[in-house]
Amino acid sequence: MATIAGKDDSLSGKLKRSKFRRTAILLFIGTWTVLLLLVAVSVLFLLGIKWQHVSFKTHPGETLKNGDRLPSDAIPPFEIFPEDEALEKEGVPFPEVHTPDRIPKVAIIIDDLGYDRQQAQAFIDLGVALTLSVLPHSPFQKEIVRSASLTGNEIILHLPMEPGEYPKIDPGPGALLMDMTPEAFVQQLFADLEAIPSIKGVNNHMGSRITSDRDRMTILFSILKERGLFFIDSRTTPRSVAGDIARAENLDFAQRDVFLDHVPKTAFVEKQIDRLLEYARRKGTAIGIAHPNKATYRVLQARLPQIVEGVTLVPVSSVLYQRQAEDNGIKMPVSTLPMPRPDPGPISP
Repeated sequence: MATIAGKDDSLSGKLKRSKFRRTAILLFIGTWTVLLLLVAVSVLFLLGIKWQHVSFKTHPGETLKNGDRLPSDAIPPFEIFPEDEALEKEGVPFPEVHTPDRIPKVAIIIDDLGYDRQQAQAFIDLGVALTLSVLPHSPFQKEIVRSASLTGNEIILHLPMEPGEYPKIDPGPGALLMDMTPEAFVQQLFADLEAIPSIKGVNNHMGSRITSDRDRMTILFSILKERGLFFIDSRTTPRSVAGDIARAENLDFAQRDVFLDHVPKTAFVEKQIDRLLEYARRKGTAIGIAHPNKATYRVLQARLPQIVEGVTLVPVSSVLYQRQAEDNGIKMPVSTLPMPRPDPGPISP
């Protein structure tokens, strides 16, 4: 009996050990299978991100097969508005210049166009004289320029330039950079100008570092002068030397008066439009810069009937040339349009 019991115990032990080994092997295989699946998913995810990134960086002019816009993470950032430099301060007085015999002229530039065709078309469809500033080498630049030309909107080049925050913030394809040799700087500028040949002028995208440098601005303005193009200083820094260099080069030049949407909220855009209109009423002309965001579009859409009753919306070149004429003592023709009525104030969002 003892012998039989011993055999049974031995057999039972072998079965238990065999079952344990099978369980261990299955756990080992299962664990590695899960790990391999996780690795595969991670690799595919990273490859997907890398593909999107390379697709944008390598082919900035390529359009998407499906859709009218690029992913938001593939679009260069909008303008930089350093709080201690570019933001309008509360309480800053307007110029005490009055033109009671003339209806004010207002130019509104829409910057940063080229990466969302539907967004640009929405502003074009507003049916007023907006100046569209298009980024070079952007995916939808040709379509936007073609559509704008059908409605007579003025097109200018939104020229990317190195900001003070570079390289933390990249101004995007075609940027003029401080470390470029003069030859490379000129070659890049030529490429940017030729990317959108129908432009009437140029304004800067970012560029607080470039517009503060006399040598680079002299190179830039000498080429714009040769090509018969004007320059609008977006005034992203108070240290800009653009005005001084433009006078030295005898270049057609003006600068922005009011940023409309550096805080892209409806109430703020309302306040800035009021500021722009008041500036125009006091000085006779005003240049505002806005960006293609929802808040700006909604406010413009709602306020346009009121705006056009008080001022004339014109291309930015019209404001530039009127200012030049007046600076040279040439009196512009008196408008036969009625004078603007008092501004009723912002419309509630």
